[in-house]
Amino acid sequence: MSFLVATDDGLYHVLDDGTSRRLVEGAFRHAVAADDGGVALAADGTLWNVDEDGLAAEFEELPPTKGAPTCVLVNGADVWAGTAGAHLLLVREGELTPVTSFETVEGRERWHTPWGGPPDVRSIDVDEDDTLYVSVHVGGIVRSLDAGETWLPSGEIEWDVHQVLTVPDYAETVLAASAAGMALSTDSGESWEVESRGLHATYCRSIAVAGDFVVLAVSQGPDGAEAGLYRRKLEDNVFERCRLGLPEWFAGNVDTHCLAAWDEVVVAAAPGGSLYVSNDMGVRWHELVSGLAEPRAVAIL
Repeated sequence: MSFLVATDDGLYHVLDDGTSRRLVEGAFRHAVAADDGGVALAADGTLWNVDEDGLAAEFEELPPTKGAPTCVLVNGADVWAGTAGAHLLLVREGELTPVTSFETVEGRERWHTPWGGPPDVRSIDVDEDDTLYVSVHVGGIVRSLDAGETWLPSGEIEWDVHQVLTVPDYAETVLAASAAGMALSTDSGESWEVESRGLHATYCRSIAVAGDFVVLAVSQGPDGAEAGLYRRKLEDNVFERCRLGLPEWFAGNVDTHCLAAWDEVVVAAAPGGSLYVSNDMGVRWHELVSGLAEPRAVAIL
């Protein structure tokens, strides 16, 4: 097992013994696991394939026709990309296509940002039934039941959603890290509940699922004051603080896509460039590596 880290100063491959190597120079925005490795998105829109041994190869360039790319989703042979300005692109069989149906989502005219700029696509995920979920900052969650042909609003814009996540072993379960707490749907986004019992604050920036546990990054707000991690069983309703092996508080928010999990392993890419890893679904942690550039995303290979 190893880790792929997208940072402001390059794409890094980190082994489970803490050895790290920069694969590609330049700013990166996202990294996700894929078949036999991972896919990483550079700030200039270039997509890179990375195999399990850390060999990287450029394979696509996303032109900023609809805004700078912000995040990617690999779904089989398809690659979906979200952009600034809240647009979607699809790479299928080597052909890049803007997803025009996403431009006409009901309620799109109400999407906004607190500072007055255009909204962005913040995260994308897909469940085992190929239902697509897109979180817009700030625009709630949008879902497609027909592979992107049509889109429906889901959840509330006011929740200020930062990341949406499906749960493969829990049919129809979708989670979201939001400024109001963790949003939970057990019917594929038809209805939602927002849960925050046990949290010291409700502002959540990233989320991951390890086994039967959800791990959530929480702080007092956008400035990242009192930022920490919490865990709970998916079927419980009270979070508990993750403490063993972690600092009292992180130096800022553990941002969108900076938590990842596979089986019982959880990794957090913390502000300041440290990777913290847990091998028991978030109970005990250790600092695997420090001194990386500011992280934007982490994936487990």
